[in-house]
Amino acid sequence: MMRSENVIGRIMRVISIAISVMLVVIVLVICAQTFFRYVVFKSLSWSEEVSRFLFAILVSWGICIGIQRDSLIRVDIIDKKFSPKAMGIFRILYALSGVFVCAVLTIYSKTQIALGWTRSSDALQIPMAWIYIAMEIGYVLALLSAILKLLQEILSYCRMWRADKPMKGGDSL
Repeated sequence: MMRSENVIGRIMRVISIAISVMLVVIVLVICAQTFFRYVVFKSLSWSEEVSRFLFAILVSWGICIGIQRDSLIRVDIIDKKFSPKAMGIFRILYALSGVFVCAVLTIYSKTQIALGWTRSSDALQIPMAWIYIAMEIGYVLALLSAILKLLQEILSYCRMWRADKPMKGGDSL
């Protein structure tokens, strides 16, 4: 388990670095676009498309980090209304719904990739499939993160139930 956590941690660090680089590139492209439009009085035809594509990839790759850090949107009022055991069930249901959503995104993005080979982007003239493949990578990583989160929630819930049960002779944790 410790080895898998190290591998996952390294993957998340690489993704975080890639996202940071994409964010810097987006800022530089938008600054260049602004400079060329208002100082040079010539607009860059490709800048908006590059920043839009990078932003879409950034978001799709960032989903797995949000899942791993447990920083996705949640309704806090539910957390305060129910007992810890009921909340354990809700956390499992949240994680299960996350797995479902990520699986749907992963499955249906394959259709987009197939269609993307027939279309090119307007300004850059690259096949849209390359953008969809980059987003698919994010969806697969998010699906893996969601599955790991579901397993963690199930294990946590089982530990909570075991901690509440009185120990019998011969039982051990």
